[in-house]
Amino acid sequence: MELDDFKRQLEGAFSLTQSEVSKLRIGRANASLIEDIRVNAYEGSQPLKIIELATITVPEPQTLMLQVFDAGITDKVAKAIMEANIGLTPNVAGSVIRINIPPLSQERRQELIKVLKRKVEDGKVLIRQHRRQMMEDIRQRFEDKKLTEDEVKRLEKEVQSLVDEYNQRLEDLYKEKEDAILKVE
Repeated sequence: MELDDFKRQLEGAFSLTQSEVSKLRIGRANASLIEDIRVNAYEGSQPLKIIELATITVPEPQTLMLQVFDAGITDKVAKAIMEANIGLTPNVAGSVIRINIPPLSQERRQELIKVLKRKVEDGKVLIRQHRRQMMEDIRQRFEDKKLTEDEVKRLEKEVQSLVDEYNQRLEDLYKEKEDAILKVE
């Protein structure tokens, strides 16, 4: 494995974590809260994401509005949002679904911070797995006489430097989201 491939893996791990963190509800409306919820819209087909079934808009800071493309599945979309168990209650009016985002209690904020910490730690675990895999690859190439001892030391330093950089990016992401969660509006 080359360093460019390793960096792509780390970027993928960071992007995945960033995506998961963005889905945490912090009291403001954001389409990412619901866009990936799967809906059994049509019998016999696989579940579709809400983003594939409706247009999601944010008319006000505390409100999400969905315009469902097929009015016949509006109730199924609303039911999927309820069953997702994310603390949101959809209000259906024709083919439009409105979701009011309730303000967060202090207790809920603390719960969200615990979830945030877990998601960031999962990202760090993924990065450590990639590092371990890369280090094993480097050692194997050394044993196969494809790398010299100096090249191994240089590569290991570069790998660790990249790991440190991405771990710091995860820490920055954590701090930014934690501040947003704790900010009382």
